[in-house]
Amino acid sequence: MRLPLTSASGHPKVLVISTSWPPVKTGGANYALRYCRELVTRGMEVHVLTRQRPDAVTDPTLTVAPIMRDWSWRSLPRLMRFVDRLGPDAIVLHFMGRIYDNHPMVTLLPALLKRRRPELRFITMMEYASGTEHIHWRRLTAMGHRWFARRVGWEGLNYEFGVLLRDSDAVMALCQSHQQRLCGLQPGLNGRCHLTPPPPLMAFSEKPPESARLAGRKALGVEPDRFLFAYFGYIYPYKGLETLIQAAAIVDRQAPDRPWRLGMLGGAAETYLRDLGRPDYPEQMRRLAEQHGIADRLIWSGYMDEDSISDILHAVDCCVLPFDSGVHLNNSSFAAVVAHGIPVLTTGGPNTDEPFEHGHNCILAEPKNAENLAQWMLRIMDDQTMRAQLRAGGIQMAQTWFSWDRTMKITMEAMGIQPLEGS
Repeated sequence: MRLPLTSASGHPKVLVISTSWPPVKTGGANYALRYCRELVTRGMEVHVLTRQRPDAVTDPTLTVAPIMRDWSWRSLPRLMRFVDRLGPDAIVLHFMGRIYDNHPMVTLLPALLKRRRPELRFITMMEYASGTEHIHWRRLTAMGHRWFARRVGWEGLNYEFGVLLRDSDAVMALCQSHQQRLCGLQPGLNGRCHLTPPPPLMAFSEKPPESARLAGRKALGVEPDRFLFAYFGYIYPYKGLETLIQAAAIVDRQAPDRPWRLGMLGGAAETYLRDLGRPDYPEQMRRLAEQHGIADRLIWSGYMDEDSISDILHAVDCCVLPFDSGVHLNNSSFAAVVAHGIPVLTTGGPNTDEPFEHGHNCILAEPKNAENLAQWMLRIMDDQTMRAQLRAGGIQMAQTWFSWDRTMKITMEAMGIQPLEGS
C-alpha cells in the first residue's frame, strides 16, 4: 500500500533514530551515517535523532538533532514532542539493546507512536539480533515497562524486543542467523523481516586501480613488489586478531626470506572496548606481535582518513579476516574488501551464511586455529590462480549482496514510498 506523504517540501520525510552516530568509533555509527546519506540521494528529506553530544557530526544534506539525554522513561516525552513537531512519514530505528543502555523505552516506540499517528510507517533496523537484557533493569525501569505494556497490549510483546517485532512494518536483519532468530521469536514476522547485509561504507577511489594501488602502498610505506596481507576493520576482541598474529608468526618461521608484510588497517573501537573493560586491547595486540618476533612485519594504520581508505585497500594482495565465530553477512569489512576485488581469507563457523562459498568467493579457514590460517596464507601467497578465482567470486558476491541499491529498494518498499523522479 502506498501512503500519502505529508512533507511540505514534496519529499518523503524520514526520521532515523540512532544512538550510534559519528564521531562515535563503531561500525554501527558509520553505517547509520552512510544509510542516511543514501536515503537523501534517493529523494528523501532525512532527519536524525541521536544522543546529546557537542561534537555530533553534522552533514549539509541532513538535519541532525543531538538532543536525547538518554533513552529512559524520563526522555520519552522529549522524543514524542520531537516526532509530533517533525511529522515524519516514516521512522527508522537503528537498534541493538546494548547501545540503548539496555533500557526498554525504544522497544515500545512503534505502538506508542502509531497510537498518535496510525499512518506512520515504522522500520526497525537491527544492528544485531540482541535486545534489551531485562536482568539489568532497575525497579523503576521495570515498573515503567509494566505500565506502558498494559497500554500497548501484552499479546505478542517480548521482554527483549518489546513490540519491535510485533508492530514494526518491517524489520531489517543484517545476516541470515539474525533473521532466523528474530523470525523464531515472533510468529508472522517472516514476511516483514528482510535480509539487508551492510554494503561498503566508504567512498571508492576515483583513481585507476594501479594508480590507487601505488598511492595506497606509498601511504603505508610498502614496496610495490612486496606481498601485502591485511586485516581491515575496527580493533577489538572476537575479530580473531590473536589468531592472526600467531599465524603470521608461523608464516614468518616457514617463509623467513619471503617479502611480505601484514597491515592492521583500522583504529580501536574505543566505546566498545570501554564497555568490555579492555581499553588497552590494541596495545596488548602490539605486545603480542613483539613477543612473537614479528613486530617489523606489521603495519598499524590507526584511524584512516575517509578519502584514503579506498586507495589503501587497493594496495592489499589478500585480506585476512579470522573472526572467532566465523564470517557473517553483517561483517561490513568483508563487504568493503570484496567490493574492491581483494581475495579474502576468513573463517567459517556453524552459522556462517549460505552465500559464502569456500574456494569460490573466499577461503574459510578454521576459527581460532593459527596453524590452519598460516597454511592458507602461505598457499594464497604462492597461488596466483587461486587469488584470481577468489577475486572474481568476491566481486560477484559484492554485486549480489552488498549493494546500496538493494538496501534502499527494500527500505523504500517497507516505507511505502516511491522514489522521486530522477532520484
